[in-house]
Amino acid sequence: MSLLLETRGLTVSIAGKTVCRHLDLSIAPGQCWAVLGPNGSGKTTLLHTLTGLRAADSGEILIQSRPLTTWPSRELARIVGTLLQSQDDPFPSSVLETVLIGRHPHLQRWQWESADDRRRAAAALAAVDLQGFETRALATLSGGERRRVSLATILCQDPLLFALDEPTNHLDLHHQVNVLNLFAHAAQQDSRALLMVLHDITSAAHYCDHVLLVYGDGEVLAGPAEELLNEENLQRLYGHRLYRLHGPDGVVWLPAMTR
Repeated sequence: MSLLLETRGLTVSIAGKTVCRHLDLSIAPGQCWAVLGPNGSGKTTLLHTLTGLRAADSGEILIQSRPLTTWPSRELARIVGTLLQSQDDPFPSSVLETVLIGRHPHLQRWQWESADDRRRAAAALAAVDLQGFETRALATLSGGERRRVSLATILCQDPLLFALDEPTNHLDLHHQVNVLNLFAHAAQQDSRALLMVLHDITSAAHYCDHVLLVYGDGEVLAGPAEELLNEENLQRLYGHRLYRLHGPDGVVWLPAMTR
């Protein structure tokens, strides 16, 4: 089975700052990747580059062994679904209308959504605990509810690679866990994969088998989580001492509360 995403010698920069230098990365079906790094290190910039939202400085990005730049946008959207860090709503819309946008890559020009598309949208809303919200206007939702609408839209899109930028933004504790469980499980079904920017190291350790550590000076470490998530790497990554504890559900990472 071919890789879903691969980079060869990828160099990315923004505003004169190098995010990664000569990065070789391979994301295979069934894998869950976490992107970790301090504020301003370029995690979002790198995610946008990997999914075709901005150009790289140099190197190559392949989607299913095909150069990213050769994919028509509609075809690419069937393979890669990208959740942005924040979402603007310039036009009034209902929750169901918004989630159905996820089906657009699967429709022909001028084709209306089918009953099956609506069934998929309803199932996606139920998966994020928004059943019964179909007719609600987006403007009436809380920040956490609006975030879950965006997550439902990505589920409804049904891509092979979920690329999520801080998916737990604005979510309460229960919904944070539910969303991470939901997408980690989805990534392990039907030859899919997950790549998500996170701030919580414990969540990365629990849900992801691979990590991408973005240091902010061009250095990036990529590989198995069990090898890279250690005190030395993380203290250097965040400039702060961390403690690794063993809880009833696995490893827990806590920051030192003193300097």
